Amino acid sequence: MKTVLKTSIAAILSFAAAPALAQGAGSSGFDPYGYVSLNYLDSTGGSSGSGLTYGVARGGFRWDFGGNFGIDYGVFAFGDENDTISAHYLALAYNFGDLRLSAGAPVPAFDTYGKFRITRQLPLYDVYLGPYVGSYLTFVDLQSSAGSSDQHTYGLRADGVTGGLSYAVSIHGVTDVDDVFALSSSAQYVMQNDVTLTGGLEYINVPSGGDDLTKVKLGVAKDFGKFDAAFNAAYLSGIGTNVTVYELSGSYDFNDKFNVGASVFGATETSELSLVAIDASYKFYANASLTASIVQSTNSGGSDGIYNIGLRYDF
Repeated sequence: MKTVLKTSIAAILSFAAAPALAQGAGSSGFDPYGYVSLNYLDSTGGSSGSGLTYGVARGGFRWDFGGNFGIDYGVFAFGDENDTISAHYLALAYNFGDLRLSAGAPVPAFDTYGKFRITRQLPLYDVYLGPYVGSYLTFVDLQSSAGSSDQHTYGLRADGVTGGLSYAVSIHGVTDVDDVFALSSSAQYVMQNDVTLTGGLEYINVPSGGDDLTKVKLGVAKDFGKFDAAFNAAYLSGIGTNVTVYELSGSYDFNDKFNVGASVFGATETSELSLVAIDASYKFYANASLTASIVQSTNSGGSDGIYNIGLRYDF
């Protein structure tokens, strides 16, 4: 598993390159979101000094600078000792009450709601599992960063809130490829009994007889106070594969600083994605936390597990 993760950039780009295409509305002022994280990862059976130091940044900001106008910026970046890849987004925005419209190169809407716990708590899995649980359009942009293509996404996006429903929808084209149409969306509905429902749909129509992509995700979470539990699933069809992934997770807050949690993650088509994870975080200042995670493969030929320790700041 460690070898796979240490070559995660190559794995992601090969996943994306083979089939290469032939946050809330009504914010005001400066509103950052997301996280940055500096981490050290190693195998539980690894020798001294054989680990990986890496950083991940995922988030951005919304800035309303007068009247109803503003700009939206987003970034998803990964870097280690050898490589750096990043996807950057910038769009002009206009607020219509609880509806925010943005145009230019907006962040694909699929990743706005419905995150899997293992990707939230262990930053490298936010990158490594992205092709299965995240927006494929993001990996089109990451390809360009690595120099393997000149394709960039662009489009229009709408974010809105109505009652307990929050939603994001975006439509995209891709530079350097004619006639590509992509729809990306996600939503969250908070019920009165502290149950949260999430869902998402992404569809990419590939021209010239290419393999169209469809990705769907659904999730349900329940907040019991100090304890919460969630189930998430995603289905990917296209780009040469059909796979369903799922996660059962839970966490417990000992107090307002210390949290522990666990995830069971699996897939229908590959034992490489049969994982159990345990995580913990301690908030020592404002939004800054110390984090630790252990992940073990549960397939029959499972290798050594991995552990990750990190310093993280959430906006």
